[in-house]
Amino acid sequence: GTVVVAHSTVEHTTEACVVAEDVQQLQLTDNVLRFACKSGIEVSGTPAITLHDNAIEHCRNHGICLFHLAEKVPVAMHASVTHNKIQHSGFSGIFAAPGIQVEILHNQIYASKIAAVELGGTCHSLLPSATVKPSHVAYNTMTCCNVGVSSLGAQFRLYTNLLLRNNMGVKLSGRSRAVLVANFCDAVGAPPVGGAVGCLESSMMLCEANELFARNGAAAVYVGDESRGALVHRNFVCSDVAGIVVYNNSNAMVTENFVSNARRAVELQNPDASGLIVARNILR
Repeated sequence: GTVVVAHSTVEHTTEACVVAEDVQQLQLTDNVLRFACKSGIEVSGTPAITLHDNAIEHCRNHGICLFHLAEKVPVAMHASVTHNKIQHSGFSGIFAAPGIQVEILHNQIYASKIAAVELGGTCHSLLPSATVKPSHVAYNTMTCCNVGVSSLGAQFRLYTNLLLRNNMGVKLSGRSRAVLVANFCDAVGAPPVGGAVGCLESSMMLCEANELFARNGAAAVYVGDESRGALVHRNFVCSDVAGIVVYNNSNAMVTENFVSNARRAVELQNPDASGLIVARNILR
C-alpha cells in the first residue's frame, strides 16, 4: 500500500526523523524534520518514493538517505525528490546508494559537509543493470557545501543547476558517466579539492555550455589521467591559473571553450597526446 506523511513536524530524535522500510509506495509532503541524531529521512526497500516540499535541517548524517539494507535482497527503487529545502547536513544533503534511480529537481541544499548530492553507482551486484536508468539532477541550488555533486560510479544528467560557493562543484569518480549541460558553477576551494568540475578514476563526461568559475589556484575543469573520455565543449570558463587542465590523458576533446581571466586556456600536464584533441579554444 501507500504510506503518506504530510504536514508534520518531527525534531530532536535519537534516530532518523522518518524511517521507511519495505513500503510499496512512500509519499512525504510538507514536513519539517530537524535535529535528528541520524538522517532526516531514511528509506530502504521501497520501489516508489516521492519526497517534496519538506524542510530538513541540522541532521547529523544525511538530509535524505536512500539505501539498501545489507541483509536483504535489494529491490529496484525510484525516487522523486523535488522542492525540498535541506540545510546543515552532517554528511550529504541527498544520498542515493548504488542501484537507485533518482530525480532531484528544484531543491535548495545549503551547507552539507560532504556533498549537496551524493550518488552511488548505477549497478548493484544483486540488481539487473537494465532495471536502473540514469538519474536526473536539475534546477537545484546547491550552496556552501564541500562538493556540489559527488558521484562514485553513477550514471546521471546534470543540467540547469546553480552551484554556488562550494569548495568543488562536480566530482566524478569510480567509473561515473555524466552529462553536464547549462549549469552555473562558482567553486571557491583551493587545490587539491577545489575546481568547478573534476573527471577522475575511469569516469566519462560530456561537459557542454556551462559557466564554470574557479578560484584560489584551482582549475575550472580538471580531466585526470584515468578518465576514460571527456568532451569539454563550448563552456565559459574562468580561473586565476588554468581554465582547463588535462593530466596525462589521451581520451579528451577540449573544443570551442571561452576562457577568461586565466594565465592559460588549456594546460596539458605530462600529455599522452595520441588521441587528444584541443581545438578552437579562446583565451581573453
